[in-house]
Amino acid sequence: MLKTFLFFIPFSLFAFEVKPWFSPLAQLHLSSSYSYRYTHARPHSSFDHLFDFNIGASFLPNWDGQVEVRFSKSQEKSFGMRLVGAQVRHLFLNDVAGDLVSLSAGGQFFYVPPHAINDPRFPYFAPYNIEAGLCLGKEIGKIYGWIYRFYTFLGLGVDSRGHPRLHPLLSGQSKYKHHHIFELFLDGDFISKRCKESRSSHQSIGIGGGYQYLFGIWGSFTVGYVHRLHAHPFQKHDATLTIEYRFPFSIF
Repeated sequence: MLKTFLFFIPFSLFAFEVKPWFSPLAQLHLSSSYSYRYTHARPHSSFDHLFDFNIGASFLPNWDGQVEVRFSKSQEKSFGMRLVGAQVRHLFLNDVAGDLVSLSAGGQFFYVPPHAINDPRFPYFAPYNIEAGLCLGKEIGKIYGWIYRFYTFLGLGVDSRGHPRLHPLLSGQSKYKHHHIFELFLDGDFISKRCKESRSSHQSIGIGGGYQYLFGIWGSFTVGYVHRLHAHPFQKHDATLTIEYRFPFSIF
């Protein structure tokens, strides 16, 4: 079991979208992001370049699906894939439609290639991973739209070698003049080792913020920063700067 529960996120800068407010039915969204991460904790100080690509859609009323692929390049390793996965969610409550809060639940499945498992900068212990998550959120605003919104996410997972995983997130957002969104968040990632394993359990807590500009029908552009406050055994005090462009479109 996990030795510690520390309640506090990519960008997020969670890679998968977890907020409990879905895009319009049949609308697709394509997201691409680049992150530069500097880790200055010995013995694994490094510069990493991370590339994430995500496509998703609300394919049925109150149902959302996404597919994600991530790549990385570091000082020690050449450019290569580090993860591919999918997520499906269902929206049970919608405060925009009159419910007290918004509530969504879903599941993720992702595959991690062997070279990423053996890299100490990426916290994966096995190639096949599943996670179930629950997200609760609330918007505060006026008739024409929200001004503030808050949400919390909790993911519980396990990999193909039996390592349990805990993934909490707490976030707050503010919108200004319809086009500007500011975000502050805390995230955590905890993976427990099994008995008799030589490698250490993974613990990580980060704090971050972001600014998003909404272009209307042309999507949005986001800049975010995350500082890792605590990590064990690697990635202590690393800093990550992320830029992301998200484009909505429809084929109908």
